[in-house]
Amino acid sequence: MKSTFSFSKDLQIILYGVNRASEEIYESLAKTGFTVTAYFDRRYEELHEKCPVPVYGLEKHPFAALDKTKFCVVIMLQNAMQHEAIAMELLRQGFHKVLFAPMKSRLEERAALTFRCQYNMLMAGQFQMLGEIPLLEETILQPETGSVYAIIRDERDFKIVWCPAELVYTNSARVCKTPESLRYANIPLYSLVPYVRMFDYLQGNGEEPRQYLDEYGVNSCKYTNSLTDAAVVLQRSELLSIYQNALNKGMDFFISSAPPAEFSPQSGVFNLLDGHHRSLFLVMREFRYIPIRISRSDYRKWNCVCEDTELKSYLDHNGKRFPILHPRYHKVNEAADRNDLLQLESIQKYLSGGQSTWRQLLRGKHTLDLSGTFGYYARNALRMGAESSAIYVSEGEGLAREVNALEGFPGIPVLRDWSEAAHGTYHTLFVMKALMDLPLEEKRVWIDRCAEICQEECFIISRDAAELELWRCRFSEAGELRTLFDQGRIVKLYVLQK
Repeated sequence: MKSTFSFSKDLQIILYGVNRASEEIYESLAKTGFTVTAYFDRRYEELHEKCPVPVYGLEKHPFAALDKTKFCVVIMLQNAMQHEAIAMELLRQGFHKVLFAPMKSRLEERAALTFRCQYNMLMAGQFQMLGEIPLLEETILQPETGSVYAIIRDERDFKIVWCPAELVYTNSARVCKTPESLRYANIPLYSLVPYVRMFDYLQGNGEEPRQYLDEYGVNSCKYTNSLTDAAVVLQRSELLSIYQNALNKGMDFFISSAPPAEFSPQSGVFNLLDGHHRSLFLVMREFRYIPIRISRSDYRKWNCVCEDTELKSYLDHNGKRFPILHPRYHKVNEAADRNDLLQLESIQKYLSGGQSTWRQLLRGKHTLDLSGTFGYYARNALRMGAESSAIYVSEGEGLAREVNALEGFPGIPVLRDWSEAAHGTYHTLFVMKALMDLPLEEKRVWIDRCAEICQEECFIISRDAAELELWRCRFSEAGELRTLFDQGRIVKLYVLQK
C-alpha cells in the first residue's frame, strides 16, 4: 500500500486558515493551474463572503461523505505550534493527504523532517518539487506516555498551566453576590447559557441574548451602571473582535492574560475567579486546553501521586489513547479522541436546558457509564453534581480504578459483572459508542438491558438507522445533539428519554 502522495494538479486543495500567507499561496496555486476548492477556518461565518472560494468550519463542511483521497489540506496557520493538533483532527475525519509544519511532534523523526522540508518548498512556491509527501497515518505516530507537560510558565507564587477544558468551571458559590448569579455557580463553561447565547448572537446565530442583557444591561440587578442594552452588545462585539484578532496571532494573549482559578478538591475542578468571557471564547472554538493561573499549592493538589502501574503498562503496549485529566498525562490526553470532549460539551449544554430553561445538570442523580472510556463520563458526572456514578467495564477494571484515583475519585465503583449493574436503577446512562460495532442482535440484548435500568435519559452515539430504531422501541423520545466524525465516518450523538 502506497505510503506517500504527490502534490499533483488533479487534487482538490483546501487551505486551512485565512490570512495574508494563505491568500498569497492561493493566488500562486491558481496561477499555476492548481484547484483550490475551499478554505477551512474557525471564523467561517464572518469570512464566507470575503474569500474567492467557500469557507467552512472543520466540524461542518460538505466534504464529509466524499472520497478524501481526492483532497489535500494545507495548514496555513501562522502559529506552527497549532499545526499538529489540526492535522490530528483532519486525520480523525479521514483526511490523509495533509501538508503542515510539525513542531513538537508525535510523528516519527524522519516523517516530521520530510513534512517540514515539503512544507518549506510549498511556502517558497516550488510546487513542482513537491513529491513523496508522507500520508498522514496512525502508523507514523509515536505513542505518547505520561509526563509533566501541563505547565506553561512558572512564576514566583503561581503557575500558568494548560488545564483540560473539562475541568474549567465557573466561579464557586462562595463568591456569588446575588441569587441570580448563584444559579450559574460551579458549572461547566458550556452550561453558562447566557454567555453562550451572547457569543452566538454576536456571530449571527440565535436570538437576542435576553438573559445576558438582564445581567449586564440597563436592568441589571448585579451591576449599577447606565449602559443601555445596545451599548452592552456593542462592547461585547468589540471584545469578541479583540479575542478573534489575538487568536489569529497565536495563544500569547490568552497565556499572558490567563485568568486566575482555584482548585476544588471535592469536585476536582478549577473554579474561575475571573476571565469567564475569554475562557468561554476558547471553549466555544473547541480548544482542548484553557490556560489558567493557579497557586503552587493547588497545582500540587491536582498533581496527586497515585498508583498507575497498570495504566503505564497499558500505554506502553497499546496505541489507543483515552482522556486522562491529570497534569502528568497531558500529552496522553492531547492524543486521545477529541470526540469525547465535544460529546461531553453537547451533553452539558443539553443538561443545562440548552437555549431556554434552566436545569440543575446532574445534581442528585445516579449515573452509570458504559462508554468504554474507563470512566470518563462517570467522573465528569460527579463533577456536574451527580449523587453517585458507577462504571461498567468488560475489561480494564484496574485501569479504570487507577484513572479514578488520579483524577480524585477513588471511590467510584467499577463493575465487571452486569448482574451487579442490573441490581441498581440509574437516572442517566452514558452508553455513547459502546454498542456501535456489535451485531444487531447483540445490540438488541444490550438495549433491552439499558432500558430496564434507566429511569430518565440515555446518551448514545449511532451511525446505524436500524440500531436507532431499536432504541426508539424502548425509549419514548430521541433527540439529536450533535453530528461528529469517527474515523472518517459521520456519527450522531443522541439523547433518548424514558
